[in-house]
Amino acid sequence: MTGSPQEPLPFIFYDPKKEEWHCYCDKCGADPETEEAQKAQGWVRVYLPPENETRAREGLWYCECCHDLLPDIPPVHRVPPPRKED
Repeated sequence: MTGSPQEPLPFIFYDPKKEEWHCYCDKCGADPETEEAQKAQGWVRVYLPPENETRAREGLWYCECCHDLLPDIPPVHRVPPPRKED
């Protein structure tokens, strides 16, 4: 342990009835109404690390509710290519 606070984990669920994946950030997934709805639908919460093949294949990077990047994914800084001068 480095002494730094642990990053919050995303809420990743698998729906075995529909064979679908769903993901929520730590704030949206912890909402009591959302949690109750997930349980009622029979979703199973799992943790998939960012480098997991299923996460890459299914694109589980963003919250389905607020569309924010999930808390365990480091932000990517994209720099546009330099503009060509005419």
